[in-house]
Amino acid sequence: MLAVLRIINAVVLAHGPQHDATVQLARQFLADNRQTIAAVFKRHAHTGGLRMEEGIDLGELVDNFTLLLSSTDFMKVSRKCNSAEGMTDVRVQYEDEKSPQKRRLSGFS
Repeated sequence: MLAVLRIINAVVLAHGPQHDATVQLARQFLADNRQTIAAVFKRHAHTGGLRMEEGIDLGELVDNFTLLLSSTDFMKVSRKCNSAEGMTDVRVQYEDEKSPQKRRLSGFS
């Protein structure tokens, strides 16, 4: 997994964030492997699950996942609150969307 992740990071960084096709493919890779990423982060943080062998170091894998997540803005979420109306406008942009969705939330949402 680490070797594949290194290649993907090299391609994304070489093409830059302005190359939409590359960024979109990298985001698709991250979306397809979301559960694996969460499991690796949890294991690295020693949170949940069974105890793993002491000889396994996930630090480099976590670093490469973090680089790919940040270089593709995979988890970018932007919010705008408007408290003057008593309601809140929330703009959320998830990893697979080009433009944020606008939702109106009440106090019961």
